[in-house]
Amino acid sequence: MKGKNTWYNTARQTKFFIVDSKVSIFLVLFLVHIRLETFALLIGVFVFFYILEMKKINLRIFTKLVRNVFSGKIKRIRKSNK
Repeated sequence: MKGKNTWYNTARQTKFFIVDSKVSIFLVLFLVHIRLETFALLIGVFVFFYILEMKKINLRIFTKLVRNVFSGKIKRIRKSNK
């Protein structure tokens, strides 16, 4: 039964040509509303995801990094009312 159905590399990110597939949402937006602004948005998002891919960072890790930058080093602890 060795062959087609293996679990190897099943957690890879989906790709749209060379970048993350999330860029395809902005591509559809550009194709529906063809303007210079949406083209600039498409190129900006394309470059953003390409840079993340080059640094081997996915979007979830990037949002955690941004959250840590804004929250600072000192974390407050909330008491629960239990």
